[in-house]
Amino acid sequence: MGKTEKLPLGIGQEFKSERNKDRLPAVEVNNKVLWVNPAFKEAPFKLEEGKPTNLGFFLTNIHGAKATEKTHTLIIMPEIEEGRSGLIGSVVFQDDEGRMYRDIDIKGMGRFQTNPGGSSVAPVRPRRKEREASGLHDYLYALRDRKFSEEFLKAGIRTYRIVAVIQPEEIIGPHGDKISIEEAKGLGIIPKKMDPVFEVRAFGTKERINYISSYAGTDYERRRLSLKDAMTLVAQELGLEPNKFSFNDYLKWFAATLGQEVAKIRKLGAYHGYITEHNITLDCRIVDLDSVEWTHILLKDPKDKSDSEESFYNSDYASASYALGNLGYNMKQILTSNSIANHKDILDIYQTAYEEELKKEKKIEEE
Repeated sequence: MGKTEKLPLGIGQEFKSERNKDRLPAVEVNNKVLWVNPAFKEAPFKLEEGKPTNLGFFLTNIHGAKATEKTHTLIIMPEIEEGRSGLIGSVVFQDDEGRMYRDIDIKGMGRFQTNPGGSSVAPVRPRRKEREASGLHDYLYALRDRKFSEEFLKAGIRTYRIVAVIQPEEIIGPHGDKISIEEAKGLGIIPKKMDPVFEVRAFGTKERINYISSYAGTDYERRRLSLKDAMTLVAQELGLEPNKFSFNDYLKWFAATLGQEVAKIRKLGAYHGYITEHNITLDCRIVDLDSVEWTHILLKDPKDKSDSEESFYNSDYASASYALGNLGYNMKQILTSNSIANHKDILDIYQTAYEEELKKEKKIEEE
């Protein structure tokens, strides 16, 4: 992909103001940058491997934080039940191949819970798996995410790109004070085998299909502007006038694009496992790739009872199809209109795009 001048601005201040309504306090913790993506030579912030960065934010209970501690606020997305990432800014920049990004977030910066009245900071706590804790992100999962993000982009699949991986040397404990990683492990807050990291990620829009659902706990205006912003981003990317890009134009583009992306993942020989409405952004990027694996490796797992790679591909196809249906349903709820394209017609576009993308591979092999 060459250089481009199509700037993904969205609707600007109107949506920014709406997003700013749900923010939570965070403080900087001691950290060290482990890796910086060389594809971002002109990133809007300074990151240097082996050195600390001021992007090392961790959510805090402001009442427990020391009075001398400088607090920042991070924009919280409308996750269902709880989340562990915060938006640190929206600024247009590109990688060295000309792909454009706008939203920048940090994954693994602490735990928050979402409620009808807004979000609240919650203490980190271990989960059932030995390398997982609510609010944190493990180094091995980050490596997988980084690896498949690069593989997907190389294969022409729409996704985010990892900007950097940062190692925190401390977190905010249950009483609002900073404690070292080792101390947190000793207290049983973090599993002993876990290696927490922050993952800095670049999106077009971080807004996802389930963010515009009434179940996300946000009001109507937040959902409406999220959809409008994403539609504007897509129109700008396509070089179209946003006011001439209708809701049906957007939904049909989304269906065709999603079909192509799911087919490309299959052609790559990979299985996502969670192509759900939570892992598809409103500009149709398939994200959260720490679950992705090569299908030939999965078939070597003696615990796996699947008969063939086809079962994995069919699973991704079906879950993406279901997510697409939810997008159409959510749009109807927001627009309070029946003018949105018929559900069957949209699924037909998705299926056709999927099948046509797979045929491209066969045509190349025949030639």
